[in-house]
Amino acid sequence: MDAKFNFYEIVQVKSTGRLKKFNGLKCIIRGRSYDDNAGWAYAIDVEGEKYGSCAFEYELEETGKFANPEDFKSVGTIRVQVQPDGSGKIIEDDY
Repeated sequence: MDAKFNFYEIVQVKSTGRLKKFNGLKCIIRGRSYDDNAGWAYAIDVEGEKYGSCAFEYELEETGKFANPEDFKSVGTIRVQVQPDGSGKIIEDDY
């Protein structure tokens, strides 16, 4: 079964369940997965919220708009070395 929503698509929450506090808010599709029993589930960034959430397809509706994927690309990287105790240490650029 094909997914109704695509990555970076802007959708609106319309839930009667746990996401009803977000009803009417826009969100951006950031990931998706399919389960034979539950159908499509989406990782979403909800407008004005610090943390993302997860929604089922029936809890979202189309807006016909998409966010610019370039707005979500990383602007830099860091190098980390794993220490013997399992912790990480940031390595300064050596070039």
